[in-house]
Amino acid sequence: MSHRSWKTIPEEKGYPWLFFYVTKAWLLGLLVTLIVVAIAGGFYLWYSQFGNDVAPDSTIGLIFASAGTLCFILAAILYLRHRRSQRRKAGQLNASLHWHIFLAIMSLALIFMHSFGNFNARTGTYALYGLVALVISGFIGRLMDRIMPRLIASEVAKTVILQHIWRPSTPSGQTITKQVERATQRQEFYRSVIRYWRVFHVVLALLTLGLVIWHLVFVVQLLVFHMG
Repeated sequence: MSHRSWKTIPEEKGYPWLFFYVTKAWLLGLLVTLIVVAIAGGFYLWYSQFGNDVAPDSTIGLIFASAGTLCFILAAILYLRHRRSQRRKAGQLNASLHWHIFLAIMSLALIFMHSFGNFNARTGTYALYGLVALVISGFIGRLMDRIMPRLIASEVAKTVILQHIWRPSTPSGQTITKQVERATQRQEFYRSVIRYWRVFHVVLALLTLGLVIWHLVFVVQLLVFHMG
């Protein structure tokens, strides 16, 4: 193959960028999320208009907080348990990832309802900000999970094709060698982006968990003070 022809090698297309496989687990998770958010949201709107005590530390506010915290804990535990399992299957891991996302969405919605629009600079507000950042980070990571593997596959395909026509002793071979090196470097870069994002997401999750615990301790102390 000539120096001119290798430049026109068609790229591997693979799966379309907008490809999305709808599973039963995804549909079930979406349905449960919509039902939970709709019921909680409807009750929130009604109670905001006719409730006696519209505050984060009210009975209803604490119920919203407990439900949101439970969803947050389940989102972390269920996914970690499946990810660490040595006998996990790809389909099960994918289903647990869907539930991880849906539970995070439910948690964020319920915590917003718990606040009743009270966003003063308190421990609960910091915990809410942490949860918002965590959910946004999760959506960015989900987007990268769709983009990065396709970019890596594209670079791998280029590398394989270029190595197939590799002729190191010729000028075109030296150019191909540089192209292979660049493609390999890009593969490593894409993999590094995914690795560093996962580390960042875990650190952010731990930080959010710390803020939630701090807020819970503050609430318990406040309740004990009022009871005393």
